[in-house]
Amino acid sequence: MTTGKRFRRILRSPPLVTKATDTQIQENIRERPWIEQSKDPRLKLNVHNRIRNVFVTQAEDTTRPEQDRDVNHIPVVTETSSRLLEAGVNTLQKTLVLKKQAELEEVDELLALRRQEFKNCVADLTQRKSELEIKYQQTKERALKFERFVSENEMKRQRAMTKYEAARDQNISKQREIEDLTEQLKQLRTRQQALKDRMAKHKIYEDYLMKTLEYFPHTHFDNGSESTVMPIIQRHETLSVTNRELLQRLGHLEEQVEEDQRRLHTMKQEHSVKKLMVNKELSELQSELEMLKEKNKQAEVNLLMVQGLSREKIEEVGSLLMAINNLAEQCYLPTFGPLENMNVLTMMDMVKEYILDKADTERRARRLMESGSVMTSRTALMDKRERTSMKSISGKTLTKSSSKVRFTFHCYCDYCDVFNNIGRKQGTKTIVYCRFNRSTWYLQTSVLSSCGNVKMEDVCFVSEREDICSLFPDQSPDVKLKDLSSQFSSVRTVRGDGNCFYRAFCFAHMETVLHNTRALQGFKDKIIKSGQVLSSAGFDESAFNHHLDTVVSVIEQCQENEHEDTLLRLFNEKTTSDSVVQYLRLLTSAYLQNHADFFRNFVEAPSLHAYCRQEVEAMAMECDHVDILALSEALDICIHVVSVESDEQQLAHHVIPEGAEPSMHLLYQKAHYNILYPRPQH
Repeated sequence: MTTGKRFRRILRSPPLVTKATDTQIQENIRERPWIEQSKDPRLKLNVHNRIRNVFVTQAEDTTRPEQDRDVNHIPVVTETSSRLLEAGVNTLQKTLVLKKQAELEEVDELLALRRQEFKNCVADLTQRKSELEIKYQQTKERALKFERFVSENEMKRQRAMTKYEAARDQNISKQREIEDLTEQLKQLRTRQQALKDRMAKHKIYEDYLMKTLEYFPHTHFDNGSESTVMPIIQRHETLSVTNRELLQRLGHLEEQVEEDQRRLHTMKQEHSVKKLMVNKELSELQSELEMLKEKNKQAEVNLLMVQGLSREKIEEVGSLLMAINNLAEQCYLPTFGPLENMNVLTMMDMVKEYILDKADTERRARRLMESGSVMTSRTALMDKRERTSMKSISGKTLTKSSSKVRFTFHCYCDYCDVFNNIGRKQGTKTIVYCRFNRSTWYLQTSVLSSCGNVKMEDVCFVSEREDICSLFPDQSPDVKLKDLSSQFSSVRTVRGDGNCFYRAFCFAHMETVLHNTRALQGFKDKIIKSGQVLSSAGFDESAFNHHLDTVVSVIEQCQENEHEDTLLRLFNEKTTSDSVVQYLRLLTSAYLQNHADFFRNFVEAPSLHAYCRQEVEAMAMECDHVDILALSEALDICIHVVSVESDEQQLAHHVIPEGAEPSMHLLYQKAHYNILYPRPQH
């Protein structure tokens, strides 16, 4: 059992086929002393030859020789393969050699068959190559023949085309001759008919003369020169011969006419065919023309769209540049150098630094405003200052104050309201403190103008007249609102972009004098003379002439068409409306500087000139009572301002200047001005 297990384990192991010499075999036997001690005679072989032996060996475990004493080992044969084959002994080596030899013989036979097949293939390929060369030569000859045939046909075609051209030219000339001959034939036929008519008409005379000649004596014909009948007879004979010749010629001409008519019929058929071809080409060209016209229309539409977009972009760029310049003037920092030498990027950097500075100031102010006592005292102080300033400015008894005259502290203008509405729609709430930090207000309005839901351009500058109740849609009526509704019937809203007062001022006054020709002409004269006010204040004419011309142009258009729609259309045109506002700002600034001794005490800026540059001349800056008083005195126009912002239960009425008859009524609500229209009884 042990021997069988050992033998199976050896068979499962992969055999190692090696070639060893006799010396190596003896050394292996000496290294394994248990082989000499074994009683198996097959393990005791004396190898004396020096021939390389081929045998099968298996690596065995030599550490336990006692366990393998009873194992029957496979005998190791040291004879060469040739001797084994000669001896005819059936051994494992002989069987393997015979198998390999049989396999080699089979491989040799297959190789011989493959060689024979390869030779046959080479022979076939050689024959195929020769056949292909013969076919190539034949194809080449046929190609040469075909080329010669094509060249000959081309020459024949050219000759035929030449003949065709010559025949066509000849046909054209013959056609012309046919037309001429046809015309001649018509004339000859007409003449022939006339002659036949004449002959038929004179036939009776011929018959009469012939009968008469029969009664004449013969001596009368032989009278010679004295005869009168012979010349007539000779003339008749001559005319008869001529008539026959003409008849013959007429027959020939008729034959030619018939031939020409056949040719004419053939040429008409050719002409009809060519006419169809020409009409076909004409229709194709007309269809191409229609397509080109459609493409041209589409290109024109695209061009108009591109031009419209370009104009819109130019207007947007102009508005952005104007806004940047205004911001730079309002946020001027001396560290950046003169404002005239700055480019757009430098201005934006300066504005950014100014905003950051103001934002830091705002954060500090908010921390201070968290205290309730501070907030209460500040509100009371501001309300008291407001009431005092309103009374002092109305009576021209302005007193010097340490702070700027304001209506309110927080910004509740239309833009902030619209922006808050957008924030509520988007789930956010934004509060803008314009009075404390003007840069924050401008930043918010720029965000509003770039918002996708509401665009500043979509809001008109001056709206149509609306009912007074439209100002308070969500509020319950209180005493002031009831009082306002009882005194005023309607309102006209103005865009709250910081220019609301100037826009409302000019529109309301022009609407008042629109149907009064004398008053409208007087306002035009005041505007023209106001240019001297700007010149005396040191303004360059090139800086305000364009705006002055715009205001005068608006007045002239209103004089030509005294209709409210014309005025409304002009004030809703961005370029025109902004130019009018800019001129009123410049005029207000010039009047303040010309009366600096009076007004310098009521501004908190370092100087009146700086205040005018930053607060009055710059667009989108809210006006103060000082600015309202200066503009009303500059144009001699009285203003009635109705304020609902006071803490009192009644409306606050301010007439500027005091004691005059107001020509317009403005509503002051949430730091914004709108135009009011009183009821008839008021």
